[in-house]
Amino acid sequence: MRTARRCGLSEVLKQDLQAGETGLFLCTAHPAKFKESVERILDLTLPLPEALDKHNKLPLLSDEMEKRFCAVKSLFIEIIRKSAVTKFNGF
Repeated sequence: MRTARRCGLSEVLKQDLQAGETGLFLCTAHPAKFKESVERILDLTLPLPEALDKHNKLPLLSDEMEKRFCAVKSLFIEIIRKSAVTKFNGF
């Protein structure tokens, strides 16, 4: 099994997916993602490491969802359907 630390996620896709397959990555959050909560609880300001701070300025690409399996399952089904339609239409 490869991890994001050993190689980039796009490299994993290139190496492991067969033609017509779609990849999906589920990742846990780095503690720095909870920076605001930690600062509020500890009543102090924490600097972000430079490697993370540069990414902090990029647009957020995540959405919030219900904490239920059926919500995750529905999201995956929607992504797969969109992927299939895109491939069918030749994009």
